[in-house]
Amino acid sequence: MNYSDIQSKLLEFNSDQSTKSIRDYYTRKSFLEILSKTRNETTHSAFIAWLLQGDEFSKGNAPLMLFLNALVKNSANVDSPINTDEALKAAILSGTLELAGVKATTEQTVKDISAIPSLDRLDIYLTATLAKPVSGKSHLRIIIENKVFAEEMKADEKGRNVTAPRMDNLPKAQFSDKDDYLKLNQTQRYYSAISEHPKDIAYNANVFTIYVFLTPRGTHATDKHFIPLTYQDLMDYVLDPLVSDMGLEHTVKTYLSEYINALSVPSISDSDNALTVLAVSKGEKARLEDFWTKYEPIITEAANSNSANGSNPKDLVLQKFYERNQPLFMAIYHIMPDKAAVLKPYTTRDYTKYTLKFNGQTLGKHLGKRAVILCASKALIDNGYALPAQDSYNRAFFYNEQTFEQRYQQGLLSEDAYKNRYTMIETAEGKFAVCNQWGVGNWDFVDVLFDQAPGKFNLIAE
Repeated sequence: MNYSDIQSKLLEFNSDQSTKSIRDYYTRKSFLEILSKTRNETTHSAFIAWLLQGDEFSKGNAPLMLFLNALVKNSANVDSPINTDEALKAAILSGTLELAGVKATTEQTVKDISAIPSLDRLDIYLTATLAKPVSGKSHLRIIIENKVFAEEMKADEKGRNVTAPRMDNLPKAQFSDKDDYLKLNQTQRYYSAISEHPKDIAYNANVFTIYVFLTPRGTHATDKHFIPLTYQDLMDYVLDPLVSDMGLEHTVKTYLSEYINALSVPSISDSDNALTVLAVSKGEKARLEDFWTKYEPIITEAANSNSANGSNPKDLVLQKFYERNQPLFMAIYHIMPDKAAVLKPYTTRDYTKYTLKFNGQTLGKHLGKRAVILCASKALIDNGYALPAQDSYNRAFFYNEQTFEQRYQQGLLSEDAYKNRYTMIETAEGKFAVCNQWGVGNWDFVDVLFDQAPGKFNLIAE
């Protein structure tokens, strides 16, 4: 595409109302992101536990029954009663399994339900009573190990969490010494402690215990008793059917919609700067596929230009276009990676975290670049540092509140700069507007400021 074609296509893209709708959806912050909990395993476990307990749902649309159907689908080749007990499987698939007294908790300590004195904690522990016994058993329990980014913990990583003073009491029938239990990987320990060394032997003999390994990509657990499940499975078999129910109470539907949005909108991994999508609803998948079909040429052109990192006018506008819309493009990549292979799951933005020190004193840890500037500005103001020189974009690090307002009234600050490009902070000297536009391309100006500051700044990448 030549530069004229690109301009025409971008004008069409920007004036398309369907584009605005879908871009707003994938670039707005979900409720969990506002709370900085978008990819927090504990937060997801808490929501799933609430969902499966089903207190806000009628018997006819019990989330737990939908969840059990998803487990049946994924249980092939897994040593689980949901796969090996035909009566249990038939009761689930026919919808005749009657459950009562469902209770789901998070962070259940293993030692409370096992003879093994382990301080391991189960992400989700669900128990229920079967109103009608199945295969002679009257109870059901589900143990879910939830991994959003982390991998299954190996023996040497978690062994410290088994209480050393009571290790001599480990059952000798299976463990020749106290170290044998510690040599097991995480899911192996869970199965051994709960099913092979239960605290309540009678209950254990009367319960179907189903183990689940929930991950973004369907990773298999080390232990063969865990059914692999993805967040997309959770979306397809539980969330989508529930949120489509016209009879669902409005508040509950809002909770579900917000959670679906949190799963769908790309978010940054703590480990590798990758944008990840956990799941996309059926309706959003269709909308993304239509969008890709309509705008594939310009998206592909932008992705290729971004990878090439050119500096001519054509490349620059494409790179800016790609960066602005990358969350939307990553959602497309998630649903059809074969067709959208040109899209990269790694963000072009710099999400490095820093520790900032001034004259040996730590001002903050795990700071993004914006937070670095806010902390540094406050330190400079508190130390009487004068207004620094402006950079090539006519940005200064900070203005006192009065000067900031005056420059805006005089037309020296644009509406966009006034409303979006500065952050107001409180200092001992009063309020100051601090510029928040310091990305990779102009970070060198920040280095100049630090070099000229009345004191020693140390910026340490974590």
